[in-house]
Amino acid sequence: MTTISLTTVPAGTPAPYVEVVVDDHPGDSASCTVWRTQAGRQFRVRGLTRVPTTGLLSQLDVEAPFDVESSYRVQYFDSEGEF
Repeated sequence: MTTISLTTVPAGTPAPYVEVVVDDHPGDSASCTVWRTQAGRQFRVRGLTRVPTTGLLSQLDVEAPFDVESSYRVQYFDSEGEF
């Protein structure tokens, strides 16, 4: 089962951000994309688009909006690019 850990840093430098960590990828996955959903819209997390699932993934989401509820999900792809 995939684990997504989120750490909000409201006093981040130079701006607030969310640290996104993804672990425990399915064995048949070759790459993944992490999506952020807010106010009914979905956005790919910069730096976590079609990245290889070879281990722990960590990225700062500096585009996460301030004081807006958001959720994150992972979309996996096999070696042929299918999900």
